Amino acid sequence: MTTSIEQCLNASYHPDREMVGGVIVERNLGERTHSTIQGNLIGWFWDRRNQLPVKVYMQEKLDDYLRFGVPYVWIINPRLRKGYIATKAGIVEAASGGLATSDPEILVPAAELLDTD
Repeated sequence: MTTSIEQCLNASYHPDREMVGGVIVERNLGERTHSTIQGNLIGWFWDRRNQLPVKVYMQEKLDDYLRFGVPYVWIINPRLRKGYIATKAGIVEAASGGLATSDPEILVPAAELLDTD
């Protein structure tokens, strides 16, 4: 049975689930370093939540987000200690160690996110 995106977004699943190709599957929760960096990123945005008109979603579905019209998707590789910015034009390594967007203009220093100690 195919599930619509609206049904998926309005449902609650335990354990957590996500939609892949119209099918609901169990979400890969990643590893400890991965989750620590996610927490750092969420904290960085939380501290600035009243200044930045953005929403943060932690997902690994790059193509889905770009297809849905999300203009920037940030990818953080903790093993290589690098960040990447994905757009419809492609994926580039974050310049100067920062993850950036325009409209709204945001620059997140990747080094702060990669500090997992």
